[in-house]
Amino acid sequence: MEYDRELDMSDVAALIAPRPLVLVIGTSDPINPLEWTRRAFEEVRRIYRAAGAEDCCRLVVGAEGHRFYAAEAWPVFEEVCRVSSGDRLCDFPLRNVVQTPIRPRLR
Repeated sequence: MEYDRELDMSDVAALIAPRPLVLVIGTSDPINPLEWTRRAFEEVRRIYRAAGAEDCCRLVVGAEGHRFYAAEAWPVFEEVCRVSSGDRLCDFPLRNVVQTPIRPRLR
């Protein structure tokens, strides 16, 4: 089987539709540049719109580099879960799962 293009992160993220999706990035992320992420997010948003679930995907942009911005992301995720009625997974208090930023160890 041949493919006419490679898979991109937006292709993978779109597979989640119409379930809740919150993407989190930092303004100075060296791994995923903000401009590229915004472009990819617009592709994902188009898929969600076509699925009738545009309000179920959001992009959260933190003030620094590559890490999880818990204080900014969890309230948005909870809001997205309220929007997506019928998703039983959203009844779980996910805010308690991760309280601190996850930072890779450098060797």
